[in-house]
Order: sequence, then structure tokens, then C-alpha cells
Amino acid sequence: MRVLAIARAAGGGDLHPVVALALGLHRRGHKVRTLCDTAAASVPTELSPFVDEELFATASDRGREAAAAMNPDAAQDVMFAEYFRTVNREVRDGLRGHIRDVAPDYVVAPLLLAGAAAEATDGSLPWCLVNSTYTLGDDLNAVLRFLSPFFASATLVVHATDEIFDGGRALPPHEHRVGPLFWEPAASLPSYVGEGGPPWVLVAISSVPQGDVAIVPLALAALARHPVRVVATIGPNDATAAGELPPNARLERFVSHLALLERAVLMVSHAGHGSVMKGLWSGVPMVLVPWGRDQPGVAARAERIGIARIVGPSALDELPDAIDAVLRMPSYAEAALRHRERIRASDPVSRACDLVEQSASADALVRGRSALPRDADDRER
Repeated sequence: MRVLAIARAAGGGDLHPVVALALGLHRRGHKVRTLCDTAAASVPTELSPFVDEELFATASDRGREAAAAMNPDAAQDVMFAEYFRTVNREVRDGLRGHIRDVAPDYVVAPLLLAGAAAEATDGSLPWCLVNSTYTLGDDLNAVLRFLSPFFASATLVVHATDEIFDGGRALPPHEHRVGPLFWEPAASLPSYVGEGGPPWVLVAISSVPQGDVAIVPLALAALARHPVRVVATIGPNDATAAGELPPNARLERFVSHLALLERAVLMVSHAGHGSVMKGLWSGVPMVLVPWGRDQPGVAARAERIGIARIVGPSALDELPDAIDAVLRMPSYAEAALRHRERIRASDPVSRACDLVEQSASADALVRGRSALPRDADDRER
């Protein structure tokens, strides 16, 4: 089966679950090509990445222009919705061109480009919407009101989250929670992580700058009072915003969160879904400061299952007390370990690949084609 996967790093946490699923399909023998922006250049070469920076950069520029042209008093979620609506419209025609060139049998798309995928496939191709983060409930903000119709139009929806974490809301037959879909760019841990000493704490903020770098100096100051070592990852943010580092802290642009969390007793995070899923998978309790977008909902779900304490971004003075409580109270670590055992009993990538293959076969039968078509290049694999 020929698969076209859309992997746009500018979507933040949208990228990683798509790449994880694409790698799973590649390893099953399907021929995967990956449409990327420049920021996604780290996509593994076996996924045949090709970059169309002009397409994505132009769409982002026009999205920002559309949002900026709105009434400055408009709510933030309304401005974000206008941004995403414009980006999807601008990407749509370019994506149609790539579909013509690649001639895929199946398309895999991230949630934030679901509108472009729905219109570019135009009912002629099956496609999977990979929902990396958002939950749909009765109270939808403007971004989710824009995105929600595409859940119904997708052939398959894969939710990269855990059913118990998500609250178990009933889903339509073509939507499935498969568990977290992880992929990280190749990176080794710094050598100092392996040295003997106190346990580690990870302080992790968004890979897309959103102002949450303010968490870092306050978290480091609070953790300086505890017998722990700390790694803070700040991504593209200005390193000076972290302030003067305490003796027990290190600052990095990026480290493998999954690898570090295997050695950690706490994570302090902006409540991005990907980071929280890694904490859940690793059995690490959390202090979460939801900064915006989907993060308040993610944090609320983590708190509900007993693995996290929430601090509001307007109440950062409460961060030291929250850190003290999570490190001191064993109930957080105990809950995290219980959920780790439960969630690690699953194989999310395999489950997602099964669902894609099943939906492709079902679609092929409806359209009168051979199930899971393969060309000569595929057969050689």
C-alpha cells in the first residue's frame, strides 16, 4: 500500500504521533512517503521525507495575517481558529498536487491539517486523522468547532491517547483510542545523566514558543531545595530566560524525554499532551502548568486520575508548594506506577497500524478495488 503521511513540525505535538504511525506502517512493508516542512527535517529517512517549505510557510504566513486582521478584542481561541482555517485552506491545493504526484492508496494526516486532508482527498481516497491531543466534549472552543466536522469525514480517526486517561467517552465506530504514539528525533542523553547521584526531575516546556518559558526559572528555584538533579529543556526559547541555574540543574535545548523519564521521580511541564503521555507511560508523577490551547483539558485529565497537581499560569507563586506536595505525598507516585503498568500492557503503534490496514481493506471492498493494493516497488520490499 502506498501511504502519504503529512508531518508538519510547525503543529508542535501533531508531528510525533503521525511519524510513529508512519514508521509502523513502513515496518509492515507499506511504501510510505512523508510530506514535511523544513522543521520536520529530522523525520527518519526510511519514510522518504520530501520538503515543501513554500507550501507550509506561505500557509502559516497567511494564517497569521488573517488572525492579525481580526478585531483585536477577539478571544484568543477565535483568533487561533481563524489561523487554522486559513492554513488548511492554503495547504489544500498544494496537497492535492502532491496526491497526484505520489498517487497514494491512503493518506495519514494530523488533526490541525484535517481540513486540508478532507478536501484534498475529496472522498476519492481513504484517510486517517491522527488526533494527537484534543478531546471533544460538549463545550467546544472555537478551534474545536472548526476541527470537529473533520472527525466525521475521515475514514478512520486514531486518538493517540489512553481510554482511562481520556474518561472513556463513547466514540463513533470509526474512531479508536489506541494509546500514546511516541516518536522522538534520535538523540542520546548527556553523559552526566548516567552519573551516580540523586534522582532526576524533568522540567519540560512546549517545543513551540508560547510564553511558558516563565515556568523554568521558578521550577528550578523550587527544586533547588530538594535532593534531586534537574534537566530543563527549553527548545527554541532564549536560554537566558531560564535565569541563573542552581547547582543541581542543567539546561538543554532537547533531550529524549522518554529516556530521561525512565530515571525521573517528577516532571514539571506545560501540560502538552505528548509530554503528559510520556509521563504516564513512564510512571512519573507531574506538576502541570497548562499555558493555553488544549493544555487545560490535558492537565485536568491527569489530575483526575491522580497523577498530577495543577498550577494555573496566573498563580506561579504556588509552584513550589505543588512540587513539595507531589514529591512528598506517595499517592501521586503510586497512581503513576499503577497507570504505567496498565498502559504498557498495550501496543499502541501495532493497534493503530491494524486499524489503518482494516480501514484500507474495507474502503477497497466498497470501491471495488483489491484490498491493500501494492505496486511493483512494494512487492520487492
